[in-house]
Amino acid sequence: MRILAPCIFILLLGLPLNKTLAQTETKTAVEVSASSNDLVGQRLVYQIKEGIRKSSNMRLTYDDESRLQLLIITLERDQINPGSSTIYSITWTYKMKGELLPYFVDNVLGTVGSMHVQEVADDKVAKTDDELERLMTFLKSIKQ
Repeated sequence: MRILAPCIFILLLGLPLNKTLAQTETKTAVEVSASSNDLVGQRLVYQIKEGIRKSSNMRLTYDDESRLQLLIITLERDQINPGSSTIYSITWTYKMKGELLPYFVDNVLGTVGSMHVQEVADDKVAKTDDELERLMTFLKSIKQ
């Protein structure tokens, strides 16, 4: 019985690990490439990345694999009052493994104040999820 208990414990420890590995394989790859020199813009990019990390069907990647790309550029909106808001541009593209150029998916331009960074980041993560769903539906339809 003393030998059996540690074996069962080891087996139970392995179950969540296997589940985590299986979940990772089903998540769609998303790459975030950002240029942000302002404080609010850096917070926005960070919150978007964190939202993707927490997502149940997306994962961050920087590998050469088929992936949705978010290209983010932010600039200080008010030079007189720095740190209060940012202007951002986000472009979504889809890069297939081995292809030289990505395919355009969508883009958006906006502003956000320092008090609303989390709201905007959540909105952009949700939009990324929507774009992935739309893209995967399209890719499945052309494979048939």
